Amino acid sequence: MWNTEKHTKAENKAYIDGRSGEWANLPIYVTEILVPPLMGFIKWYILIVVIYILNLLWGFVSDKFINLKISYILWQINKFRWIVFIVSGYYYISKSMYIEGALSLLWPFISLILAFLNFYNKQKDIKAKIEEILYNKEQN
Repeated sequence: MWNTEKHTKAENKAYIDGRSGEWANLPIYVTEILVPPLMGFIKWYILIVVIYILNLLWGFVSDKFINLKISYILWQINKFRWIVFIVSGYYYISKSMYIEGALSLLWPFISLILAFLNFYNKQKDIKAKIEEILYNKEQN
């Protein structure tokens, strides 16, 4: 887990900003590594709509439950997402599935757009709660 005492203020701020953005858009963040492979089994437009709706629904409860351990684990897992995007994109293009291939390669940007379209995003509230959790943990 992240230890605020071992990092500078700038590093802590960057960490908190990152985790709050990810937690505010958790359905999108969780599925970043899953969507490209799933496009081979589920139509791409269904995936996009379902993920967008899940993200909107998540916006209503995202600040009620914040788990830094889950956030940290997902942060570690999602470090491999670029490999998944590229491998999936290459695979689909090699199988003449050009739309899926292009969407796999562009998924980081598509997911970012989906996150920005969330009109009920509570990232500021989540950021404040994460700061409170991290800094109170250090004091105890």
